[in-house]
Amino acid sequence: MHSSRDESASVPWTGAVAAAGASVLVVTDLVGSALVPGYDPVRNSISDLAAGRLAWIQDLGLVAFAIGLAALAWGLGRRRAGRTWRAGVVCVALVALDVATIALHDEYGDRDRGGFVIHLELVYALGGLFALATLLLIPGLWRERRAWGIFDAVVGAAWIVLAPIFFIVPTRWDGLYERAIALIVLVWTFGMAWFLMRRRRRVSLT
Repeated sequence: MHSSRDESASVPWTGAVAAAGASVLVVTDLVGSALVPGYDPVRNSISDLAAGRLAWIQDLGLVAFAIGLAALAWGLGRRRAGRTWRAGVVCVALVALDVATIALHDEYGDRDRGGFVIHLELVYALGGLFALATLLLIPGLWRERRAWGIFDAVVGAAWIVLAPIFFIVPTRWDGLYERAIALIVLVWTFGMAWFLMRRRRRVSLT
């Protein structure tokens, strides 16, 4: 009983931080898109927004999102749901690290001299890690409640199908399509944040 109380006590703040981090990312994308001269959110990618004089706006959002994902991994990791679940949690934590590296390394292949460019590799890693995270968490979420397992599976399937298409989308639609697939990650993050915040109520009532 004591361990259940400890677990439930950690859930609300981790879910709240995850939701806050995702919200900050949305706000900084909107603000940056409005303030960066000549920026077109339909034609230009998120990476374009994170390079240049006002790059700090989008970088701030990415760092906040990384912190939110790290909190999400912490909250999910409080559950004892087997090795598959733990592997999924590790993938979520690695996604957080990946996003933070993208923001803090701040090198997007924008022809700056002397930069060590690993942006594309980080993007590939992000795609693979998020897909793995959703797939590995399905069994544990399904056992918790069938609707959560279905939600996670649908998000994972949408990501696996739609994310690779970004690399063949015409450049005039880069920004719009990238934001569409980023929305998949944001929806999942908000969903998992709600899962953690609601779970305390269920534990405390049992």
